[in-house]
Amino acid sequence: MHVNIDSTYPNEYIDIYDIDLKKNSFLYGVISTLRNTSSSESSICYIWNPLKQRIIWLSKGCMALLSQNQTAALDDLLCLYPKEDLLRIKRYEESAFRFILSNYGNRFFDFNCRSNIQVFFNGFWRCCERIVSILSIQEGQVHTVLCRLLPSSHKLSGIPRIINCYTGIYYRLHPNLRYWIQKVPIALNNREQQILILSSQGLTEHEISDRLYISSSRIKTIKANIMRKLKVKNIHHAIYRAYIYTVLLWRLMTRNIYNVSLKIL
Repeated sequence: MHVNIDSTYPNEYIDIYDIDLKKNSFLYGVISTLRNTSSSESSICYIWNPLKQRIIWLSKGCMALLSQNQTAALDDLLCLYPKEDLLRIKRYEESAFRFILSNYGNRFFDFNCRSNIQVFFNGFWRCCERIVSILSIQEGQVHTVLCRLLPSSHKLSGIPRIINCYTGIYYRLHPNLRYWIQKVPIALNNREQQILILSSQGLTEHEISDRLYISSSRIKTIKANIMRKLKVKNIHHAIYRAYIYTVLLWRLMTRNIYNVSLKIL
């Protein structure tokens, strides 16, 4: 089976059978999933011409975060790839996403592609499981890709972060996605969003107070309002639930199901 990895270079191919899939669990998961969900292997071979401004590459997104603001990226301690493997992984993932563009039309993809990665957090390298899901397809192109990081078996994981940019959404997901997808998005005002985002980055109330120039007592009041709106008992649960509402809002906006005017966190 040969797959054209870039429409601008039609003669460049990756031979899937020449790749050791045991060493490339991400690509293996994509191929296995598509084979299990497709009636014929021939449909996997057909690749849509990617719309470059709208397609969301996970690897490209991580590179963009580092290149756009190197200082902020270092402060966030977010490094999703070992440097020596970056180009190789990027090539495999781009090829893998071409598989996902096969013959499924404008339907919601109900499967995940899993792989293990290393995350540098608070001075330590920690293994996490990365799960990539496709939320929407428009005109045969991947429109919204969802990425989440879950702790691996040794349970080492830092506080999840809200990182939103044009490349997608990075977050740690509540295990029951379908339950929250049915919920209505909740609107948070600008101050509530700021406090929620800073809390997700591990800042204390005093640090948030210094950054936003408001008193600690006011922060406590705003946090209480956030928890009341999201119907949770602590700020960490509010962070998790905000991720889900963000995802739901992306789905509604990208698929034009409803006229949504809420802000994305």
